[in-house]
Amino acid sequence: MVSRPEAVLIVDDDDLYVRALTRQLRSLGFPFVYRAASAHQALAMLERVHPTLVLTDMAMEHPGAGRDVIASAKQLGASVAVVSGLPGLRADDLGVPLHHKSDLIGDSLEELVLELIGAAQQRSRDSVRTTEQVA
Repeated sequence: MVSRPEAVLIVDDDDLYVRALTRQLRSLGFPFVYRAASAHQALAMLERVHPTLVLTDMAMEHPGAGRDVIASAKQLGASVAVVSGLPGLRADDLGVPLHHKSDLIGDSLEELVLELIGAAQQRSRDSVRTTEQVA
């Protein structure tokens, strides 16, 4: 069960795509949708916002930038999915779910977001339980 509202960060420089995705997420009940157009902006936004979910493209200012965003988001406990139009990407290589931009419309977007936010919330609950056990 996802308790809304949760913060979602979209990392992509395609303004039209980000606007469409933001509208879809808000219509699903997620009012806190943030955007970063580069890895540099994303890393700063991760520290400020602490999103529950990060949807990131991999085409960024340098080849390792997408992986930097993924690693930082995961370190903060966020769920991450790569949403890209780049050919040749493999989920196995990225360590996170991979979706083509054109595949995330309607119900498929809602399913992905709810699954990933639910996973982040579960990790957070598990972390609290572990901390309580240590104390």
